[in-house]
Amino acid sequence: ELLRAAFRCDLTRIAVLQFSTGVSQQSFPWLGINYKHHDVTHSDDASATQDQTQRLRAIDRWYADRVADVVTGLKNDGTFDSSLVLWGNELQTGPNHRMQSMPWMILGSAGGYFDTGRYVQYQGRKHNDLLVSCLNAMGIPDRTFGDPDRCDGPLPDLTA
Repeated sequence: ELLRAAFRCDLTRIAVLQFSTGVSQQSFPWLGINYKHHDVTHSDDASATQDQTQRLRAIDRWYADRVADVVTGLKNDGTFDSSLVLWGNELQTGPNHRMQSMPWMILGSAGGYFDTGRYVQYQGRKHNDLLVSCLNAMGIPDRTFGDPDRCDGPLPDLTA
């Protein structure tokens, strides 16, 4: 609500909503999960018990619901179509700390810049390339984000 209020009052046009740090010590007692999130993510592998997998899914669903709340609020305010919400995680999976094939979700078209409503997969591209695409959507014509050696430029086929 605070984020949306800042947008409505034109106090900012960019915001970051971070729920926790990378090594989250957050527990979720309101979900009936009294284990630390970091510990739960490290148990999501082939040897994980059904209970561990269910805990991680419940936590992931809770986060997804919070992102959905933001999107619903933007839709109710009439600003969603002009917005860009980038939702992701810093790792592909917790147990192995992989940073390849990381799932990201673009919500909103950034005023028609992005072609929405589809699933796109990029093999071998770095997530910094996605961040360059977001910069371009905001009118910043950069070709790199962060370390230039870890960036090949904007992702193709994202624009409308």
